[in-house]
Amino acid sequence: GVNGLGIKYILIANGDLYKYIAGVTKTTDCFGEVSKGKLPGYEKINVALSIDYNALVYNTALDFKLKHSLEVFGKACTNTFKLTTDIIHSKQVPVTLKDIQQTLISLWDYPVLTCDIETESLRFEKARIITIAFAWDKHNGVVFSLDTKDEDHIKQLLYIFFRDYKGTLVFHNALYDCKVIIYQLFMQNNLDIDGLRQGLLTFQDVEDSMLITYLALNSTQDVDLGLKENSYEFAGNYGIEFKNDKDVHNYPRDEVLTYNLKDALCTWHVYEKHYPTVLADDQIGVYREIFQPSIMPMMYMMLIGMPMNMDKVHSAEEELSTVINNIQDELQTDPYVTKAVAILKEARRVKDNSDRIAKAKNPDKIKIKTLDDIKDEPFNPNSDKQKQVLLYEVLELPVINTTDAGAPSCDAKTLEYLINHTDDPDIKNIISLLQDFAAASIILSTFISAFIEYAFTREDGSVWLNGNLKLGGTQSGRLASNSPNLQNLPSNSKYGKLIKACFEAPEGYLYGGADFSSLEDRINAILTNDKNKVKVYTDGYDGHCLRAHSYFGDQMTGIVDT
Repeated sequence: GVNGLGIKYILIANGDLYKYIAGVTKTTDCFGEVSKGKLPGYEKINVALSIDYNALVYNTALDFKLKHSLEVFGKACTNTFKLTTDIIHSKQVPVTLKDIQQTLISLWDYPVLTCDIETESLRFEKARIITIAFAWDKHNGVVFSLDTKDEDHIKQLLYIFFRDYKGTLVFHNALYDCKVIIYQLFMQNNLDIDGLRQGLLTFQDVEDSMLITYLALNSTQDVDLGLKENSYEFAGNYGIEFKNDKDVHNYPRDEVLTYNLKDALCTWHVYEKHYPTVLADDQIGVYREIFQPSIMPMMYMMLIGMPMNMDKVHSAEEELSTVINNIQDELQTDPYVTKAVAILKEARRVKDNSDRIAKAKNPDKIKIKTLDDIKDEPFNPNSDKQKQVLLYEVLELPVINTTDAGAPSCDAKTLEYLINHTDDPDIKNIISLLQDFAAASIILSTFISAFIEYAFTREDGSVWLNGNLKLGGTQSGRLASNSPNLQNLPSNSKYGKLIKACFEAPEGYLYGGADFSSLEDRINAILTNDKNKVKVYTDGYDGHCLRAHSYFGDQMTGIVDT
């Protein structure tokens, strides 16, 4: 084996190969470490994870990981490597109510504190706070549990602390931590709007090291903004992964407390590491004028949410399910589809015979199956492979788009093109059915199911949908949203009205709408320096009206083009 070759260290620049040799299921937490191989033959060899330098061509943000892994590997080979995990110089862990109160009072003396919480869920309405940590620098801090018999009293002490603290609080992803703290500590119930507003005012001036990181890295590529990923060189791989609600209780409390405090300490490290870059790159104005002031209104939006009519949600679910079932029934009886099903059945027969022969010790004795031996299967409109057989083998339509793997494409855009490549009404009908099936399936699985999963019923019986908004979640700077994605609700598709009908204003209220200022138009104005396009942003013109006048000016009497 490799053990006998005298090799002591191997640098592995391939994630899959590293997982195979190191015996791990993921590589997220492996950068910056050196460990013994687990694969037989590699048990005496130290392995370190790196990345393929060619990846820098596509994502320069990986430069740090490459340099850090090479530095770690070099130190390991010269026996000078020491994994830095002891970042805690002092840790206060008050337990009694009195000790917690005195500790919180002492924190008022610090002009800047980082803060981090560990909770039972990523959903704010379920995110009971289990532990909380504060740090006054990147090596010293305090952490304690709320999950005790004195939980209500501790929450009241924390409420007073946050309400009266005059210094600056720094969070890594304030949109989560502050949102949870407001809901859990400031609001008496889920209808307490006064408490919500008080919480928003309390946290309106917080700092966010994640937004600082986003602006400092300032990349058109996908960069990792995670706290642990941005503090490898400081804390090592210290993370605990909570995959499901209440996973925090699956770990010893001391371990969770230490992890929580390290998060607060690493927040200091990341903030101090990236803030000078934001200053040097002259991005502090963007942070102070756009990103940081956006935290409060976005928390407001997330905590309020969108009012829903669940009767209409379930009605939409039933309607879409009926549409999907009807399309499936119609497709199964179509003669073209029947021919595709026969081709697919024959392909399964050939593969089955081939597989059994390849595995057999005596291939000559294998009984060859006939079509009668192969189970019938209906056409599956969700299968790209089956749609490829139907569209390109049976209907003989031209291949005008391909997938990344080189296979004929069956995506929505391709179907839109293909329907115009034939005059045969029967073929047009098949393509139309596939389009409707795909559209209805996406709406049902992506949106309606999310509405049902994330619907939040308040104490007055009203139902609301609360998404998770994120600044810095896109390369362009636009807002991102997940669980559910409220930034990408379909509005103009065939089933757009069905989705819109699920949102219904409460009694006595009306919905209003506002659009984002067009990012593309701003870039276009900057690049072209067209005086009229620039005027949209310098003189308060409306871009839509300007374009309308440009196209249809002869129909707009009395309007003067200045």
